[in-house]
Amino acid sequence: MTEMIKDGYGRSYLAKVNKINQLHVASVNVSMEHFANHIYGKAWNILFDTSVAAGSDKCFFYLKNNGNKSLIFEGITIRCSSNCVIYGHFNPIGTPLGVSACTVANLNIGSNNIPDADIYYGSDITGLTNGSLFIKGHFASSNQSIHMNFNADIIIPSNGIVTMYTETGGFDISVILIGYEDIEGEI
Repeated sequence: MTEMIKDGYGRSYLAKVNKINQLHVASVNVSMEHFANHIYGKAWNILFDTSVAAGSDKCFFYLKNNGNKSLIFEGITIRCSSNCVIYGHFNPIGTPLGVSACTVANLNIGSNNIPDADIYYGSDITGLTNGSLFIKGHFASSNQSIHMNFNADIIIPSNGIVTMYTETGGFDISVILIGYEDIEGEI
Protein backbone atom coordinates (compact mmCIF):
# COMPACT_ATOMS: atom_id res chain seq x y z
CA MET A 1 0.00 0.00 0.00
CA THR A 2 1.38 3.43 -0.94
CA GLU A 3 1.42 5.98 1.84
CA MET A 4 0.69 9.60 0.95
CA ILE A 5 1.58 12.78 2.82
CA LYS A 6 -1.22 15.33 2.93
CA ASP A 7 -0.55 19.05 2.86
CA GLY A 8 -2.60 21.68 4.65
CA TYR A 9 -4.94 21.96 1.66
CA GLY A 10 -5.97 18.29 1.53
CA ARG A 11 -3.73 17.39 -1.43
CA SER A 12 -1.71 14.16 -1.19
CA TYR A 13 1.86 13.58 -2.36
CA LEU A 14 4.29 10.69 -2.49
CA ALA A 15 7.54 11.31 -0.66
CA LYS A 16 11.01 10.06 -1.53
CA VAL A 17 12.81 8.16 1.25
CA ASN A 18 16.44 7.03 1.04
CA LYS A 19 17.98 3.70 2.14
CA ILE A 20 18.34 4.82 5.76
CA ASN A 21 14.76 6.03 6.04
CA GLN A 22 15.44 9.75 5.67
CA LEU A 23 12.74 11.81 3.99
CA HIS A 24 13.91 14.02 1.13
CA VAL A 25 12.48 17.51 1.55
CA ALA A 26 12.85 21.06 0.33
CA SER A 27 11.97 23.39 3.17
CA VAL A 28 12.08 26.96 4.34
CA ASN A 29 13.64 27.51 7.76
CA VAL A 30 13.09 30.72 9.67
CA SER A 31 13.91 31.76 13.21
CA MET A 32 11.12 31.98 15.79
CA GLU A 33 11.44 35.78 16.00
CA HIS A 34 11.23 36.02 12.20
CA PHE A 35 8.08 33.86 12.22
CA ALA A 36 6.55 35.80 15.13
CA ASN A 37 7.10 39.04 13.21
CA HIS A 38 6.06 37.96 9.70
CA ILE A 39 3.05 35.78 10.55
CA TYR A 40 1.74 37.24 13.82
CA GLY A 41 3.16 40.78 13.93
CA LYS A 42 4.46 40.22 17.47
CA ALA A 43 8.09 41.37 17.41
CA TRP A 44 9.19 44.69 18.87
CA ASN A 45 11.97 47.10 19.64
CA ILE A 46 11.69 48.81 23.01
CA LEU A 47 13.48 52.16 22.86
CA PHE A 48 14.41 54.82 25.37
CA ASP A 49 17.01 57.48 26.20
CA THR A 50 17.60 58.72 29.72
CA SER A 51 20.11 60.43 31.95
CA VAL A 52 20.88 58.00 34.77
CA ALA A 53 21.09 59.81 38.12
CA ALA A 54 24.46 60.01 39.88
CA GLY A 55 25.05 57.43 42.60
CA SER A 56 25.36 53.68 42.89
CA ASP A 57 22.96 50.91 41.85
CA LYS A 58 20.50 53.07 39.92
CA CYS A 59 17.55 51.25 38.30
CA PHE A 60 16.78 52.67 34.85
CA PHE A 61 14.50 50.02 33.23
CA TYR A 62 11.48 47.97 34.37
CA LEU A 63 9.38 45.43 32.44
CA LYS A 64 6.55 43.29 33.81
CA ASN A 65 4.90 40.75 31.49
CA ASN A 66 1.13 40.97 32.10
CA GLY A 67 0.24 38.63 29.22
CA ASN A 68 -0.40 34.90 29.19
CA LYS A 69 2.53 34.14 26.86
CA SER A 70 6.24 34.54 27.51
CA LEU A 71 8.13 37.52 26.11
CA ILE A 72 11.48 36.54 24.63
CA PHE A 73 14.36 38.95 24.22
CA GLU A 74 17.14 38.34 21.69
CA GLY A 75 19.50 41.18 22.44
CA ILE A 76 20.12 44.77 23.40
CA THR A 77 21.82 47.75 21.78
CA ILE A 78 23.34 50.28 24.18
CA ARG A 79 25.15 53.60 23.94
CA CYS A 80 26.60 55.10 27.13
CA SER A 81 28.11 58.59 27.45
CA SER A 82 30.54 57.28 30.13
CA ASN A 83 32.10 53.94 30.97
CA CYS A 84 29.46 51.92 32.79
CA VAL A 85 28.56 48.53 34.20
CA ILE A 86 24.98 47.44 33.55
CA TYR A 87 23.32 44.48 35.23
CA GLY A 88 19.88 42.89 35.21
CA HIS A 89 17.62 41.36 37.86
CA PHE A 90 14.72 38.95 37.54
CA ASN A 91 11.61 39.41 39.69
CA PRO A 92 12.33 42.24 42.12
CA ILE A 93 9.62 43.03 44.66
CA GLY A 94 7.73 46.32 44.83
CA THR A 95 6.11 48.97 42.69
CA PRO A 96 8.29 51.04 40.34
CA LEU A 97 8.25 54.78 41.11
CA GLY A 98 9.64 57.66 39.03
CA VAL A 99 8.96 56.05 35.66
CA SER A 100 8.02 57.01 32.10
CA ALA A 101 6.59 54.71 29.42
CA CYS A 102 9.08 53.35 26.90
CA THR A 103 8.49 53.62 23.16
CA VAL A 104 7.44 50.23 21.78
CA ALA A 105 7.89 49.87 18.01
CA ASN A 106 6.29 46.91 16.23
CA LEU A 107 8.79 45.54 13.69
CA ASN A 108 5.98 44.64 11.28
CA ILE A 109 4.66 47.91 9.82
CA GLY A 110 1.35 46.15 9.03
CA SER A 111 0.69 45.25 12.68
CA ASN A 112 -0.50 47.31 15.63
CA ASN A 113 0.20 44.58 18.21
CA ILE A 114 2.04 45.64 21.33
CA PRO A 115 3.14 43.42 24.21
CA ASP A 116 0.80 43.12 27.18
CA ALA A 117 3.37 44.50 29.59
CA ASP A 118 4.29 47.41 31.82
CA ILE A 119 7.47 48.80 30.21
CA TYR A 120 9.13 51.78 31.86
CA TYR A 121 12.39 53.70 32.04
CA GLY A 122 13.63 56.35 34.44
CA SER A 123 16.74 58.14 35.64
CA ASP A 124 16.37 56.61 39.13
CA ILE A 125 13.49 54.10 39.43
CA THR A 126 12.75 53.42 43.10
CA GLY A 127 10.30 51.24 45.06
CA LEU A 128 11.95 47.91 44.15
CA THR A 129 13.99 45.49 46.24
CA ASN A 130 15.81 42.21 45.78
CA GLY A 131 15.59 40.24 42.57
CA SER A 132 18.03 37.70 41.15
CA LEU A 133 21.07 38.86 39.18
CA PHE A 134 21.08 37.28 35.71
CA ILE A 135 23.39 39.36 33.52
CA LYS A 136 26.20 41.90 33.80
CA GLY A 137 28.04 43.81 31.09
CA HIS A 138 30.81 46.43 30.94
CA PHE A 139 30.35 49.17 28.34
CA ALA A 140 32.90 51.78 27.28
CA SER A 141 32.02 55.42 26.72
CA SER A 142 31.20 55.88 23.05
CA ASN A 143 29.18 57.74 20.49
CA GLN A 144 28.69 54.35 18.87
CA SER A 145 25.97 51.90 19.88
CA ILE A 146 27.13 48.45 20.97
CA HIS A 147 24.95 45.39 20.40
CA MET A 148 24.93 42.49 22.83
CA ASN A 149 23.19 39.27 21.79
CA PHE A 150 21.52 37.15 24.47
CA ASN A 151 22.89 33.80 23.28
CA ALA A 152 20.25 31.68 25.00
CA ASP A 153 17.59 34.45 24.93
CA ILE A 154 15.96 35.99 27.99
CA ILE A 155 12.52 34.49 28.57
CA ILE A 156 10.06 36.41 30.72
CA PRO A 157 7.01 34.27 31.61
CA SER A 158 3.61 35.63 32.54
CA ASN A 159 3.93 37.96 35.56
CA GLY A 160 7.74 37.87 35.27
CA ILE A 161 9.69 41.08 35.85
CA VAL A 162 13.05 42.25 34.51
CA THR A 163 14.93 45.34 35.68
CA MET A 164 18.22 46.93 34.59
CA TYR A 165 20.63 48.85 36.82
CA THR A 166 23.98 50.63 36.63
CA GLU A 167 26.71 50.24 39.23
CA THR A 168 27.38 53.99 39.06
CA GLY A 169 25.15 56.62 37.47
CA GLY A 170 25.72 60.13 36.21
CA PHE A 171 25.65 59.49 32.47
CA ASP A 172 23.30 59.38 29.46
CA ILE A 173 22.18 56.07 28.01
CA SER A 174 20.31 55.04 24.86
CA VAL A 175 18.80 51.55 24.72
CA ILE A 176 17.06 49.36 22.14
CA LEU A 177 15.80 46.03 23.50
CA ILE A 178 14.82 43.50 20.81
CA GLY A 179 12.12 40.90 21.52
CA TYR A 180 9.01 39.02 20.52
CA GLU A 181 6.08 37.10 21.97
CA ASP A 182 6.41 33.33 22.29
CA ILE A 183 4.37 31.75 19.48
CA GLU A 184 5.40 28.08 19.88
CA GLY A 185 1.89 26.99 20.87
CA GLU A 186 0.52 28.62 17.69
CA ILE A 187 2.58 26.70 15.13
